[in-house]
Amino acid sequence: VYSGRARLWQGASVIEADAIDLDKASNSLVARGHVRGVFPQAAFRSREGETGAGSASKGAELWHVQAGQLTYLSAEARATLEGGASADSPQGSIQADRIDLYFSPAGAAGSAQQLVRAVATGNVDVRQQGRRGTSERAEYTAAEGKFVLSEGKPTLYDSSGDTTTGRQLTFYFADDRIVVDSGKGSRTVTIHRVEK
Repeated sequence: VYSGRARLWQGASVIEADAIDLDKASNSLVARGHVRGVFPQAAFRSREGETGAGSASKGAELWHVQAGQLTYLSAEARATLEGGASADSPQGSIQADRIDLYFSPAGAAGSAQQLVRAVATGNVDVRQQGRRGTSERAEYTAAEGKFVLSEGKPTLYDSSGDTTTGRQLTFYFADDRIVVDSGKGSRTVTIHRVEK
């Protein structure tokens, strides 16, 4: 147990908290109180096959996280953020009741663990450049550079005042595409602001 502004790091990954408990028997870590962390993201590939952020040539893109508590389970390569959970990167930001971060297995492709996926649940708020999305669930996939909003009433707002709702909304960072899935028997609604 490390307490009093505890700090733990491995490679580019860092965790800071009021207290950090390491349990070797279960290969788990629990950080409590004012949790802050930094994690490198795996590279994504554009539609043209070019490697994006997180590649060795460009340097790893880093996600900065905050929460009341972080629980990491080594066997699942998963960290769970709870209590005011947020995650921010140059690509976008997520706020939710809970955020699960999934990492590549240690030593995969001769590298340290990297963030490959994030799943946010409960009162989800996603922001990316001039866009803001709300839903009850959001999934971020690093390899594709995309967010998928689902559950509740997924809604996407842009800086011009336009809104889009549907059963599932997918938006891609690299080319600003938005894919709307209205589902069978449901409607997609897009509201465009018209200047007078």
